[in-house]
Amino acid sequence: MSRTNFKMEYENITMTRGDTVSFNCECFDQNYQSVNVDNAWLTVRERITGEPVFTKTIGAGISQDEGMLTIRIAPEDTQEIDEGIYFYDFVIKVNNDVFTLKKGTLTVEWDSTY
Repeated sequence: MSRTNFKMEYENITMTRGDTVSFNCECFDQNYQSVNVDNAWLTVRERITGEPVFTKTIGAGISQDEGMLTIRIAPEDTQEIDEGIYFYDFVIKVNNDVFTLKKGTLTVEWDSTY
């Protein structure tokens, strides 16, 4: 069994309300072999301990292909929320282990279309 170890990154994201934002995350083991994850979650909250504003999971905003995860925040996820600073984390589960890969703030800026 190969060892999986993931390093967490802090990344602050700024976007316009109602726009699409996507980013990729490649998962591989110490031998640089692709690792498919059992599950993944992107959770966005107004307060760190509050109810989620929206959540993405594999098959519902997160896709996976040969260890590459693509996370997509769709227009409908943010077009009805207030501008401001939100908190997010991106967590994966591999072989019953849980790893937080990214966390930071999601700043939603104003728009004039929605």
